[in-house]
Amino acid sequence: QDQAGRFSSEPIRLKYQLMDASSGIAPYFRQHIRQEILQILGDRYDLESGGLRIYTTIDASLQSYADEAIARHMQSLQKEFDRHWKGREPWEGQPGTFEQVLRNSGVYQKYAARGLSHQQILDSLSVPHKRQILIPGGEQVMEISSIDSLKHYLKMLNTGFIAMDTETGAILAWAGGTNFQYLPYDHVLSKRQAGSTFKPFVYAAALQGGTEPCSFFLNEQRIYEEFDNWSPGNSGGDYGGYYSMRGGLMNSVNTVTAEIMASTGPAAVVTLARDMGITSDLPGVASLALGTAEVSLLEMVTAYSGFANRGASVKPYGIVKIVDSDGRLIYQAGETDKYPAAFDEQTGLLMSSMLQAVVDSGTARSARTVYGLRSALAGKTGTTQDNADGWFIGFTPGLVMGAWVGAEMPAVHFRTTALGSGAHMALPIVAMTLKKMESDHLPGRKYLTAFPPLPDSLQAMLNCPSYTADIPVDYISRKEAREFRREEKVLTEEQEPAEEVSGQEEQKEKVGFFKKIRNFFRKKDK
Repeated sequence: QDQAGRFSSEPIRLKYQLMDASSGIAPYFRQHIRQEILQILGDRYDLESGGLRIYTTIDASLQSYADEAIARHMQSLQKEFDRHWKGREPWEGQPGTFEQVLRNSGVYQKYAARGLSHQQILDSLSVPHKRQILIPGGEQVMEISSIDSLKHYLKMLNTGFIAMDTETGAILAWAGGTNFQYLPYDHVLSKRQAGSTFKPFVYAAALQGGTEPCSFFLNEQRIYEEFDNWSPGNSGGDYGGYYSMRGGLMNSVNTVTAEIMASTGPAAVVTLARDMGITSDLPGVASLALGTAEVSLLEMVTAYSGFANRGASVKPYGIVKIVDSDGRLIYQAGETDKYPAAFDEQTGLLMSSMLQAVVDSGTARSARTVYGLRSALAGKTGTTQDNADGWFIGFTPGLVMGAWVGAEMPAVHFRTTALGSGAHMALPIVAMTLKKMESDHLPGRKYLTAFPPLPDSLQAMLNCPSYTADIPVDYISRKEAREFRREEKVLTEEQEPAEEVSGQEEQKEKVGFFKKIRNFFRKKDK
């Protein structure tokens, strides 16, 4: 009673803060669902003053963990990027990049509409003014011209992040960038090349088509005449030896993925990706295997829910219900909406196991070695040409998360893959978010569960090495071993000294050679 009396005598202090479009929890998500809400309500209610209560799927704890991870990682990565390009412009090799951004800017077009010449506009935009700009870790007021301000934001790295419940499709966290007030463009919805995060669709289509998990592929660059002389190489320039399907995927070997794509066919891969929820344009070309198509992060996370669900992707949703000012229910989300299964349960279990290997021992192993994640996790990193885009999509049985990082223009990027890879740019956001979840029993217990063990029959199908330097005679048929030996013989003969030939003749010989050894290697029973 004494304590109650003491508190009752103290003045009431309200910690009230008016929330506008750019503040509060998940502003990018709120902006995204705004249009959906307007479609639901029509002209019957005023969204701003109608007293509506809108219930969403966002998990406040998970959203805050993601926001913290983004703020921490992107601040560090931006400083690293600025040091990497110190004293130089990232677009110096493509000078037209900044020219394009400048001419498309609102301030340039405003002056152009007044009839000013290009030089007059440049002179006007070169005058410094005091303005507040976004910097790593916060905001700063400084004297800066409009041109320098454009360059500042052009050099800024952006990100997108989304987390979704794999069972229901509920969107649990959504961040379309680092700061909605300054950078409102939503990178959960923007489309960029997917890089190696697209490779699992190729592998799943191959497994579904009958390719054995312990099929082995020679790690050599080839020329595919039937695909317009397509000849993809490995990013690190490493060749030689033989990879199984698991080894090719966990190490993201381009030459192996290319051979699987050639055997499976682009049409089968496009069909499977479509069935898993990819709605963007997917050209039916072989290079699609390496992620040349432009897709959104939302599409990729949706599609990866199919790997978590052993075939059937779940469609995302963000609005649970809407209640009017009188408490009447005016909208209720329907039942979980799933795509038809894109592949059977066996393929789903095998893909889940191989994608777990990517995290445990492959290109995403920093989730374990650097960030110390203990939870079961499967996923795939992705890096596009010239390190323009970094991706990581990861999933547990109950949760799928994805992150993308890159600059607004693909011409702006790190110069080295060590810095510009998906493992370095995007994976840390997912890893740090999951690390926070591991220490929070509520979301952790629900979403960070173990994968079911593989049945013995499927475990036996994966009972082969990921890589072998020599012909894997213990895991392939005699016929395949003979083809490998013939191929090695051809390679040895081609490496012997020969007379010099002209450039055109040399290219013809090279194309003919690669076609010949590829015919030796291609399995006849596929």
